[in-house]
Amino acid sequence: MFKKLLLMTGLVCATCLPAMAQKPPANEVVTGYTYLRGNELNTNFNGFNASYTRYLNNHVGLTAEIGANFTTGANTVTYLFGPQVTTDRNKRVSAFAHVLLGGGHINIEDEFGRNGFAMAIGGGIDIKINDKVSVRALQADYVPIRFDNGTIHNGRVGAGITFRF
Repeated sequence: MFKKLLLMTGLVCATCLPAMAQKPPANEVVTGYTYLRGNELNTNFNGFNASYTRYLNNHVGLTAEIGANFTTGANTVTYLFGPQVTTDRNKRVSAFAHVLLGGGHINIEDEFGRNGFAMAIGGGIDIKINDKVSVRALQADYVPIRFDNGTIHNGRVGAGITFRF
C-alpha cells in the first residue's frame, strides 16, 4: 500500500511540475486612454499611449512607450524607454513599476513647438482576463518635461488593454 501511495504521489508531482513552470508570454503591447494634467500650463489634456515591453524574465522587462495628449490650442508627445518590473504576471492581478527616459515635445498655440528631455516614473495594475489579454485598470505616472528655460511638471493617469504574445 505504501509503495502505491508513493508511486501515485510521484506521478501527481511529475504532472504538476510542467504546469508550475509555465512562463507568461515574453512580449506585451499596451494601448489605451491617458489623461495628462499640465500643472504649469494649468491645462487638462486627453490622449492615448502605446507601449511595447520585452520581458527578460517573469519580472523584469524593457519598455518603449509613445504617448500623445491634446487640448484646445496645445498638444504634447512623449517617446520614452526604460526598465519595467512587475509582480508575478501569472496571477490574476499584477502590479508594475517603471522608470522611462526619453524626449518630449510640446506645441502651444501662438508659439513654436519645443523639444526637451522627458521621463515617466510610475506604475500600475493589470487584471488578467486570460493568458493573452489583460485590462490595464490603472497606470499613474509623474511626467516632467525639461526645456532650456525650465521644467513642466505633469501628472498622467490612464487605462487600457494589454496584449501578451
